[in-house]
Amino acid sequence: MSKKKAKASNDTHSDHAGVRVRKEVRMKYVFPSEIKPMFANHMIVQSDESTTYLSFFSLQPPVVIGDEEEVKKQIDDLTEVRAHLVTQVVIPRDRLKNFVEVMASTINANPILKALDHSHSDTSARLT
Repeated sequence: MSKKKAKASNDTHSDHAGVRVRKEVRMKYVFPSEIKPMFANHMIVQSDESTTYLSFFSLQPPVVIGDEEEVKKQIDDLTEVRAHLVTQVVIPRDRLKNFVEVMASTINANPILKALDHSHSDTSARLT
């Protein structure tokens, strides 16, 4: 985690001669109790000319039970697996590069995350 203190810029307008003043202030992070962490194991990234949408999903395999023959039939009959949206984050295009750089530096600074096998980037769901 970065040791830098987070700062926010607050642009204010003065009533005196229309002078714009920029002031750096400390950012206070607020974690509302009603916001709960959600598990996500699938993600879709979509962009338009000004915004990037990160949609996070929880993809759970269906329950298949029974003897070997029943399980095989259930899997053969399976045509879809539902991915439930758990949250969507909308990022202005001009902030996206900074968000990606922060995530990449977090991964590179953490040997456990850095060592992860990234071969699971397939966009289809697989039942194994």
